[in-house]
Amino acid sequence: MWFFRTVVVAIAGLLFSSPAPAIDPNRLISQYIRERWGSEKGFMGGPVTAIAQTTDGYLWIGTEKGLTRFDGLSFRLFPQAIPTSYPVGPVQSLVADTQGNLWVLLQNTKILRYHDGKFELGRDEAEVGITSVSRRKDGTPLFSSLALRTLKYDY
Repeated sequence: MWFFRTVVVAIAGLLFSSPAPAIDPNRLISQYIRERWGSEKGFMGGPVTAIAQTTDGYLWIGTEKGLTRFDGLSFRLFPQAIPTSYPVGPVQSLVADTQGNLWVLLQNTKILRYHDGKFELGRDEAEVGITSVSRRKDGTPLFSSLALRTLKYDY
């Protein structure tokens, strides 16, 4: 009985074994490059809470320590929403829309909009209390708020 099992397992192993197509057999392992981005490249670290890519190609990373923009080579920390000098702080969510805006939902439930190199703080009192931000099918932002009215942005 044990002989029969051993033969069946060996035959199954031969039938189902095949080369892995994920790695090019003509390349050396040293030709595969893995790069790590950490504090030496300017990333401030901490748990990542959100990632979004804007239409200009930047990768935005929200963490418990704030908001960072990655251009493919280095990181840039945005400790304050310039020109208003509002401290960014911990980021809860990020959404990039089709108009080139980056919507930043802070952990304190305030919303920031980044467009054309500038931050704008939400203008409506109901905006304090936004619990989530997402995108509609048409690419426009969708906000969920504790307030009982719909939030609309006319940018």
